[in-house]
Amino acid sequence: MFPLMTRRHLIWLASLVLACVVSQSLAAENARTIAAVLEASALGADDECSDSAGDAQCGLRALQLKALQTKRSRKRWGSCAQFHCRNYYVRWQGCQCNAGCNHYHNCCWDYERRCLKPPPSPPPPPPPPPTTLPPAPPTATTAAPTSSANPPATSGTGDVNAKKMPWTDKSLNEPSNAPLQTFFLYRAVSQEEYPPINVNVGSLAGVLWYLHHEVVLQAPRKFNIKRILRYKVQMRATAPLLRLGMHFGVRLAFDKGQATGPYVCGRDNAGAGFQPKFCGNANGAESDDFDIKDLISKDMKPYKDAFEWSAYGYHVGCNNLGEYPFPMDKVYYPDAIWYSLPGVCPNKLYNKKDEDNCQETSPGGYCPGMEPNGNGTCTWNYEDAGEIDIDELVGIEDYDTWIRSGSREYDPLTDRGVRFSWWDGINDTKANEERVRQATELFEKRNPGYKVDAYSPQCDFQFGPFYKEWYRKDGYSGPCGPPSAACLGSINWIKTSGMKSHPEWYVPLTPDSSESAIQRLQYQQGKGGCLRPCSDED
Repeated sequence: MFPLMTRRHLIWLASLVLACVVSQSLAAENARTIAAVLEASALGADDECSDSAGDAQCGLRALQLKALQTKRSRKRWGSCAQFHCRNYYVRWQGCQCNAGCNHYHNCCWDYERRCLKPPPSPPPPPPPPPTTLPPAPPTATTAAPTSSANPPATSGTGDVNAKKMPWTDKSLNEPSNAPLQTFFLYRAVSQEEYPPINVNVGSLAGVLWYLHHEVVLQAPRKFNIKRILRYKVQMRATAPLLRLGMHFGVRLAFDKGQATGPYVCGRDNAGAGFQPKFCGNANGAESDDFDIKDLISKDMKPYKDAFEWSAYGYHVGCNNLGEYPFPMDKVYYPDAIWYSLPGVCPNKLYNKKDEDNCQETSPGGYCPGMEPNGNGTCTWNYEDAGEIDIDELVGIEDYDTWIRSGSREYDPLTDRGVRFSWWDGINDTKANEERVRQATELFEKRNPGYKVDAYSPQCDFQFGPFYKEWYRKDGYSGPCGPPSAACLGSINWIKTSGMKSHPEWYVPLTPDSSESAIQRLQYQQGKGGCLRPCSDED
């Protein structure tokens, strides 16, 4: 048939025919794969694209994105370090950092490392006390914080019904010796507003960080945010916080008027020791109606409510951005701080605060009409102290017309605006300082006459001391028995000397704690030859 063809030519021709057949087969397989993706993802009203005329184009864009991501490095489309971990889909992002991204195969390249990692272990607690009775009390003492006169509690406001409170520290039933602090806090809002109770607020730098990272990169702005409100806040820390050298506790995340954590909910093994275990919606769980009672178990003894409230009262919480609990990445806004302000029933959604008599058992720390006295239910109050308009701050005259023209405040992919420069350079510290300066200046121009101790106080929350007892073993399980002679000697030294000179070693105990409670602590620390008390009551 092919008289002029050699064997080599025949082999070459056969290879060419086989390649054509394989190519057609792969093309058919690719078509079936694309059809399957379309059918499986659908990207309709229940998925990532809204139920609108643009669904087909949205689905096509999603498929095109998937194809591009298989050909190029996913790093080109951004990262969770840039976009931050979220619990919702963001349409403009080239990749996603939410819990659904694995399902849709559009996770950013660092999603697992950034968004699924557990909270880092804080530094270990200070060394335990000596196990034997020393010849003389230690000479070192902890410096007493500056104190001011304690104002009397107004009748019916800030008073504590001790029998209904969740705490075990009796000092939370009394005014504290902490100094009164007066300062400004800020909050970004739309045209709607409601009292800053059971919410998160920030220093001015903290609010601008939030706007820069989560609000102005959308058009219109996220939640239609238009203004920054300012509050003049009075605060007095509780005695348990003051004993640790702190005025602020942990900042809990508030969502719809409910504190969602992260809450400590037990202990995890950590090599030869233990570390606190965290739960709650803010620690990665998802629930439309989070209930703190679900976290209370035998592992939480002796606490019958959230440890954070039970141990320290309804404190004002804070965190320096870049430190626990969020965000943990490096922050380029100096003095960026977020705070939490617990009001009545902080563990309940805003529309469920009349359930379970929570207003009596969980009154919160807000005490209007009086100076905060620092007991467990009267730690802060506020008054309005003016506002500024964000459009005026950044220099936009008519926002709606401006965005219709195609201008944008900030594009995280280019780190610049579109025909706009006020937000350029998200990681430029000097530029961020200038943004804070301009906002401060505008507040003074529009709202003069307010006097405070500080514009925003330094956040002195310390993770290790605050959660110190959760680095110890469980004090309610294991061998029990009466204290031995060596254990009694250790207990007596702690009561007469150790507790006075180093109270931070014995958190959460106080000089008024019982011998049984001290024995239990020595058992948890593995000191003094103590077994745990056989009774669960201290």
